[in-house]
Formats: sequence, structure tokens, C-alpha cells
Amino acid sequence: MKLNPSQHLKQYIVLFTTLGMFFVSSHLVFSQQSIDGIITDNLGPLPGVSVVEKGTSNGTVTDFDGRYSITTQNKNAILVYSYLGFLTQELVANLDTINIELTPVTDDLDEVIITGYGSQRKATITGAVSSLVKQLKDTFMKIEEE
Repeated sequence: MKLNPSQHLKQYIVLFTTLGMFFVSSHLVFSQQSIDGIITDNLGPLPGVSVVEKGTSNGTVTDFDGRYSITTQNKNAILVYSYLGFLTQELVANLDTINIELTPVTDDLDEVIITGYGSQRKATITGAVSSLVKQLKDTFMKIEEE
């Protein structure tokens, strides 16, 4: 069977389209990078730290031992490490293992306010509360005597 020139052209178009799709898809697969590591502070591992690839919804959270693993969508992605009470850090994800130590934020501690509302019957209050009330009364009595 002899092919005419237009049929040869169709075969070449199909061949080059298939090769092009192969190269594009292989580039996308090989541009991903798997990164793992451990996140700590000065006392040890931090569980529950958020690790997110910047500009995407791709993210993970550290386990109980501070370990995480994430596959980025490109090799030079920026990872954002955030945790309540610590400075947020951003690092370029150009290594297979990234271990970091987060720095606590001490400036925000003066913004914490503890409030208590409500009431309970005396029968439902534990002994520790009544002991505390007695200690407070004794302390105030000493202050008044001075």
C-alpha cells in the first residue's frame, strides 16, 4: 500500500505531537522534588508546624516528632514554615532534606489576657479552688497588716 504525501504528513504530525507530549509530561514529572526534614525549637521537636509551598495549596503538617515530608511542584519552590508563637520562615526548597529550628516570638507574650466568666455552685467546685481562695485571703490579710 502506497501512502500519498498528505498521509505521510498526518503520520509525521501524529509522531511529533506524541513526542512533544512525552517530553512535556516528563519535564513536569521530573521538575517535582520530594523534601523531608525535622522542625525543632530550642527544646526539641515541634509537632503541628505548617509547611506550605508558597503560592499553592500544597502543604503538610509535622508529626509528633517534628518530621515532615512534602513533594513540591517545582524544584525551586519556596517553603513557608509557620507555627503559632514562632517566627514564620521561608526557605528555597533546593535540598532533599531541610531541618530547621524555629525562633520563638517573645514580643507577643504581653498581648495574652486571661479572663474568666461564669459561676458554679459551691458543691461542684473542686477543693483546689477553695484552697486558692483561702490562700488569697491569707495573703491579703498579711498585706493589710503591714
